[in-house]
This record gives sequence, structure tokens and C-alpha cells, in this order.
Amino acid sequence: AAVAPDARAPETDAAPTPAPDAAVPPDARTPELDSAVTPDAGPNCAPEAPPCDRALYDRARDYATAYPLRDGATWHLWCASLMWRFGEFPEASARPSAIDAAAESDIRGDDPMLAPQGALHWWDIGADGHVGMDLLGGGHTLFMATRHLRETWGDAIGINGVSAYSAETGATYLGWSPDYVGARIAGGGGEACAPPPAVPEGCAVPATATEQTGVPDLSFWMRMQLFARANAYPGPIDGLMTGAAWAGVQRGLRAFGYDGPDDGLPGPRTFMALQRAAAQHGYAGPIDGDPGPNTWRGFAALLNLL
Repeated sequence: AAVAPDARAPETDAAPTPAPDAAVPPDARTPELDSAVTPDAGPNCAPEAPPCDRALYDRARDYATAYPLRDGATWHLWCASLMWRFGEFPEASARPSAIDAAAESDIRGDDPMLAPQGALHWWDIGADGHVGMDLLGGGHTLFMATRHLRETWGDAIGINGVSAYSAETGATYLGWSPDYVGARIAGGGGEACAPPPAVPEGCAVPATATEQTGVPDLSFWMRMQLFARANAYPGPIDGLMTGAAWAGVQRGLRAFGYDGPDDGLPGPRTFMALQRAAAQHGYAGPIDGDPGPNTWRGFAALLNLL
């Protein structure tokens, strides 16, 4: 079925996007979210996340591992296609664009914290809109196809949160629905999980396994926030990369040649500087502004020194 892409969100430091620097290793998996936040600075240093059904999260991670590319090319601009394919929705639910699908879905409200697992979140942006699927409920971990991601699991496929995506793109949030044009994903509807807890001040952040796997995990993003905090980021160390966190990263990357605005919207110029930093820690690939597993390995080696 023909499913139209999402609208391209503006990137202030955008440039033509080259090919990824490496393929995602097929056996690389993101650690369980609740185990990844366990600090190594003594007992009861960080709150334990409540028990949570992460089956849908694991399914999405497995899907991205199997399909880091869409038919051999990028997932960027194909958000509705990703939802339709991953959800295994029927042919009758296919629509030309995300905004068309939103108009025929049962939008229940505009508070993402009330969304259950498997809910669809909708935005009005450009001509085609945007959509992402809630993997844990509550609006903080959405599977989507876009360049605006908190964790990248392939070429423009991964996860972000409702607030972060809205802030990074300026898109208008339309609300959430339990369905995609009347169809619901199997295994959806579960109770929302709590977002990953922040590491309390004075507690250590675990080393990231990204240095070995090449796949950013929660500890990677928490350490990225430590890097940002050294450059005037005032927020929590919780692994949720907001615009403020990315702005801190951009300020820190000025030491590696970043010359764009500190706007919290990472694009190729941001990632070229990140690659130059990674090159000082084992990365030997091109400085092309399109990070892949080898970029993440090199930058993770730097982050593990923090």
C-alpha cells in the first residue's frame, strides 16, 4: 500500500545527508531500561523503576535491528509507513499521509501522559504530518521515523518523546489515539510505564556499553547529558535528550569545530563535530555528519571517561 512520508522538519544546521558510516550490528540490543539506570555508587543511590511490560519496546527494537533501512534507503519522511508496517495493520487502514490517518483515527485527548502502550501520537507539521507509536505508554518513548531522535536504531528510525519531538521541530501536537484508522497493534493497550528515573545528584552514572556495541543505550544518553552539564546544561541526568541537553552538547562540541547555533536541534554540522571528537577515541570513518555505530563507539569511549 502507498503510505506517504511525514513532512520534513526544519534543521537549522542541515546539510545533504550522506550514507551511514556503518551498518547496525544485527546482534546489538539496547539494555533493559530499568537495569541500565542502576548506579554503581552504593545501595539506594537511585530509585528503582517499577515493574513494567517492555514486550512492545523489545518488538520495536527487534524490528529496527531487522530493518534499519526502508527498502534499502532511509526511513526519513516515511513515518506513516513505519507505523503501518510495524503495526501489521490491514490494507484498509493505509492512508496517503500521517495527517490523513490522524483525521480517521479516534483521538482521545492531548495529554500524552494518559496514553497507553501501543497508542499513536499525531502531529501537524508540513503537508503530511507526523506519527509515532508509544512503546511504554505515557508519551516518553515513541517509535518513529525521523531525523529527530533521542536514540537512533538505524537510518532515521528510533525513539523520541512527545515533548522533545515537539520542541525540536515546532510541530503542533494533535493528541493520541489507541488506533491507526481503526486498527490496533497486537499487544497494545497496556498500562503506561514510568519514565526512566533520574540519577540523584552525587550518584555515579553507569558506563555505557555503546563503546562495544555501537548502539546508543540509556547510559550513553545519560553520559551525553553529563557532557552537556559541563557546558551549562541545567537539567536532570535521566537520558531524555531535550533541546536544552542538545544545546549543552553543541556548546561542548565547539572544542571540536562545531560552528552552528546552540539551538538544541542537532543536524549534520553538530554530528560532524561529534565525529571529530569520536576520531580522537578510535573512530576512523568519514567526517560526514551522518553518525552510525562506529561514530557512537568512538564518542562513547570519550563519554566513558567522564
